[in-house]
Amino acid sequence: MTTSIDEITMDHIPIAILVVQPTHQIITANKQSHTLFGYDAGELVGQQLEILVPQNVRSHHTKMAEEYWNKPHSQILGSGRDLQGVRKDGTLIPVEIGLYPYNGNVMVVVVD
Repeated sequence: MTTSIDEITMDHIPIAILVVQPTHQIITANKQSHTLFGYDAGELVGQQLEILVPQNVRSHHTKMAEEYWNKPHSQILGSGRDLQGVRKDGTLIPVEIGLYPYNGNVMVVVVD
């Protein structure tokens, strides 16, 4: 089995990185993403991004995400604001998020 340098880098970088399709489906999630959000390895892949968004802001998030997909661009979210993510067990965690267009998808970088 051959492992690419991208796969090695993704799993050793100390920040959470997810790649999300325009349908909001997570297609890649590194080891730190699973650790940060409390999921087993590989469990986030195939899920909708909204499982990581607190219930009380999901509808707003969905609206904002649709606006983002109309004109994808690099963007930092959460700086100076109180953004939260939700772990598998329901625990809320403070996060800052970077969005970066990536091969027709978006790379989501999450720092806690």
